Amino acid sequence: MVMRHGNQVLQGNASELAATPDVIENAYMGEAFASS
Repeated sequence: MVMRHGNQVLQGNASELAATPDVIENAYMGEAFASS
């Protein structure tokens, strides 16, 4: 689910994502924890 959300953000606001890369890292961390 986290990955899907991240994908939407990437497609929706690529510029905003570049300005806030923390969001991606946070999403990845959340995905790892959820998977674990």
